[in-house]
Amino acid sequence: MWTDSPIERVFANYDESGEVTSLTCWINGRGVMPDASDDALFDLAASELHQIRGAKIRGARVVRWDARQPFAGGAYMHWAPGQIRRWAERMGQSAGRIHFAGEQLSYMHTGMEGAMESGEWTAFSVMQEMAER
Repeated sequence: MWTDSPIERVFANYDESGEVTSLTCWINGRGVMPDASDDALFDLAASELHQIRGAKIRGARVVRWDARQPFAGGAYMHWAPGQIRRWAERMGQSAGRIHFAGEQLSYMHTGMEGAMESGEWTAFSVMQEMAER
């Protein structure tokens, strides 16, 4: 669910039988409260989901992606100003028989879509090289 509320996005998590077992709520944008306790974030999510959908939930875990978490630097690759010109072409060049693919080499998408786009281009490149041998 994509919303214009402080919880912005809500994703259902399913078990093997297809039953919803939990929800993942992203609180970012205008909902960000960097110094809020886990309980305050649980309360916010519960209040918003009740208002939007009439759902009654309880929080289980908070994962923070902020500067205080050195190994959670973000979810998607983004170029800094000036980096595209310097690196976009060179990053994807093969090194002998080693070929590279990944979200950071995509031209059209970010996330998994970008990884797939890049993987397809790399696979075609490998096939082309093999055909030329």
